Amino acid sequence: MKKNERLMEQLGEVDDKYIIEAAPETRSKKGRVKWTIIGPLAAAAAGVVLWQGVNNIPDRNAGKKSPESNITSEQPTEEKKTYSQIIEFPENTGELPVIRTQNGETGGMGFEGFWAYNVSTLLDGNPSRENCNFTELPVFIEPDEAVNIYTTEEMTERLRDIAGQLTEEEFIPVSENHYGYDFSAQAGDVSLFMSSSGSIDINFETAAELPDEYGVYFMKGEEQALKSLNYLAEKYRDIIRMNNPTPSVFTDYDIYNNASSSYSLFDNSEDPLTALMNYSFRNVMFCGEEIQTDDPDKYANPYDAYEYTGNLTAIYLNDNFSYKNFAGTYPVISYDEAYEKLISREYYTTVWEEDYLPDGINPDEVTFSGITYKRTADYKYTLPFYRFLIELHPERNEKSRHSEGMKEFGAYYVPAVSPDYLVIENEDVAFN
Repeated sequence: MKKNERLMEQLGEVDDKYIIEAAPETRSKKGRVKWTIIGPLAAAAAGVVLWQGVNNIPDRNAGKKSPESNITSEQPTEEKKTYSQIIEFPENTGELPVIRTQNGETGGMGFEGFWAYNVSTLLDGNPSRENCNFTELPVFIEPDEAVNIYTTEEMTERLRDIAGQLTEEEFIPVSENHYGYDFSAQAGDVSLFMSSSGSIDINFETAAELPDEYGVYFMKGEEQALKSLNYLAEKYRDIIRMNNPTPSVFTDYDIYNNASSSYSLFDNSEDPLTALMNYSFRNVMFCGEEIQTDDPDKYANPYDAYEYTGNLTAIYLNDNFSYKNFAGTYPVISYDEAYEKLISREYYTTVWEEDYLPDGINPDEVTFSGITYKRTADYKYTLPFYRFLIELHPERNEKSRHSEGMKEFGAYYVPAVSPDYLVIENEDVAFN
C-alpha cells in the first residue's frame, strides 16, 4: 500500500476530523452565504454557546497539551481573509426536537485500537482536551445530497491563485463536473482539484523539495512532525490562510514497530467553540514522498523496501463544515457526567471487551482525549462525543505486543448530548 493510500485510509479511521476552510474570501460575501448549515459568522448570534472558563480536569485525564504554534509570520492581507473570527450559531427557535438515531455498540467500523509506548503520543491537537466546560454544543444533520457552496467561477479563481503561488507554468482548466460540484486544473506538474464545498487537493507530480530537517517523514515520529508542520505553515501560509496554524500530530505504532505519524494543521482560536469547530471539521494535511526500491515481500519489515525522501507530494485542504446542516445548539452533559457514564459502562466502543477488559475499566488506565464529532450509524446526524482512550488488558497483549514497554489502547465514546434530547435505538450497529 502506498503512502497516499495509507493516509486516505487513516482519514477514514479518524472520523473526518482533519478539515480546513479552503476558500474564505467567497464565504465573506453575506449576500450568497448558503448555510442552511451553520449560521453566518456574525455578532447577532452572540451568547448561544456558553463557556465558563478553564476546566480543572482531574489528573486521570492528564496528557500533553495541544502543541502551540510558533508561527510568527505576517498576517494574511485583507484580500485573503481567514476564518479565524469567532464562529457563532443562530439562536434556537422553539423547542429542540429529540434526536432519534441508532446505537453504537460493536461491529460497524472494526476494532479501533492503537499501539503506543505512552498514551501521550495518541493525543493530538484537540483543543477541547484542556477546555471542555461547554454547556451547549451544535448538532448537525447530514445533507441528503451534494451542496454547491462555491460556483465554478469561484473554484477557478481559487485554484488559479494557488497555482500562481506554486509555479510559473500556465494554468489550464481540465474538467468541470456537469452539476458544478467540482473543478480540476493543471499547472505544469501541479494538479489541482476543488469541490464545491471547499475541499482542495494539491498534488505534485514531481515532489516539492523540502529541507531535510523539515521534511514530511511518515515514520520519524512526533518531534520531526512538529518541526515539519511549523515549517510548512510558514512556507504555505498564503495557501492555507490560517491566522493561528496549530500542529495536530497523532503517532502510533504498526505491527512492525514503526512509528506512524499523521500530520495536520488547524486554525486555533482563543474562543473554545471556534477552536473545536476548526479542529473537528477543517484542516490541512501533508503527504511525504516514498519511493519503492525493492520488493517488499523480501523484507520482514516491508517498509524497508521504500525510501522516504521527506519531500512533499500532496497538500489536502479539507472542509466538512460548510455543507453540514445546522440542527440546533443542544444541551450537553458535563465532563464529570461523561466520566461517570464511562466507568458505569454506558459508552460505545468497538473493543472486544471479553478479550481486552474482562475485569472492567481501571480508572487509572483512562485518558480523556477530547470532544469528538462523529456521524451516527444511520448517517443522519453528526454529534459530539466525549472520547476516552483506555489501556487494554495487559495479559491479552503479551503475545501480540511488538517490543518491551509497548501498550495497546482502545477508544471509547460517551454521547455528549443530554439524554433529555437523545434517544438511541437498540440496534446492533456502530457509530462511524
